[in-house]
Amino acid sequence: MSQANQSDWDFLKSRAREIGYELAMEDGKFYFRQPVQASGAPQAGNYRNNSDPLQLVFGDDLMEFRPRVTSAEQVNDVKVRGWDPDQKQAVIGSANAGTVAADSLHDNPAGLANNFGGPTFTAVNRPLAQQAQVDGAAASIAELISSAFAEADGVANGNPKLKAGSTVSIGVVGNEFSGKYTLTSARHVFGEQGYRTQFVISGRQDRTLLGLTSLGSSNGHASAGGAPINGVVVALVTDNNDPNNAARVKLKFPWLDDNYESDWARLTQLGAGPNSGAVWIPEVNDEVLVAFEFGDIRRPYVVGSLYNGQDTPNLGSGLFDNGKVKRRGFISRKGHQFIF
Repeated sequence: MSQANQSDWDFLKSRAREIGYELAMEDGKFYFRQPVQASGAPQAGNYRNNSDPLQLVFGDDLMEFRPRVTSAEQVNDVKVRGWDPDQKQAVIGSANAGTVAADSLHDNPAGLANNFGGPTFTAVNRPLAQQAQVDGAAASIAELISSAFAEADGVANGNPKLKAGSTVSIGVVGNEFSGKYTLTSARHVFGEQGYRTQFVISGRQDRTLLGLTSLGSSNGHASAGGAPINGVVVALVTDNNDPNNAARVKLKFPWLDDNYESDWARLTQLGAGPNSGAVWIPEVNDEVLVAFEFGDIRRPYVVGSLYNGQDTPNLGSGLFDNGKVKRRGFISRKGHQFIF
């Protein structure tokens, strides 16, 4: 578990996004939970049957309703691929299209996708190593994509029970759009027309201006580890006693925080293979160069060791002759030399 350069809220939000959970504060309580299912809403009402305040009927307590059902970007299923370095094999998770944000509608995500050949969405940009991780990621992405198939916004009579996460039924709007929905957001307005509640239904998508311009919305299925760290960075080794004897080290990043320590990071080794290759493990406090898989700080790789102003090479003087290197070699901590 890694919380790097994130507030507590952003950290929890990223964890929720990765596994398809939702984060919420409601009535003074904190929730970290699976998404509310629209199927729990009351049945769609009509003019003679709409006693439940969560049964919204057009022309009665529902004044405006602008629905949108689309097959754009809908898929038949989702696959997520990762790599398990312990087993040296790929791990693949899959999930069928479907959403809990809308229910009892005429159309569904998979049916709309099949109109265009039922494509599969494959995610390959997550540093996942365990079967449970790729399965959870596939389910999360499937919900993220599928929840966008039916969206709407509307205005109803003022009702404090209409709030983000509430499940409502919409009735008398035609067979295409009548059904059950989960509200994404709600805005309560007191104006010249009295008390009105404006609501948005957009599934797992954040359609606000902030949401549309933020990393979490525009790249929600790939940003669970926080903002990506592109390129390479420097680090100091904090531990090289790998319990699995897999030539790994732990790291700290002086440019980030003095107290943060990474998970075990794999080392780039010359000729590494079955019972062969170099085994050159840096020592504690050595400076190393690090890259992150897909830019995710949770998966560091040490690509090499670095000299600096305090740790300098010790191959003697007169090392160069008109641009040519006269000696190359390896030197151990105790001074043993292997010179070419």
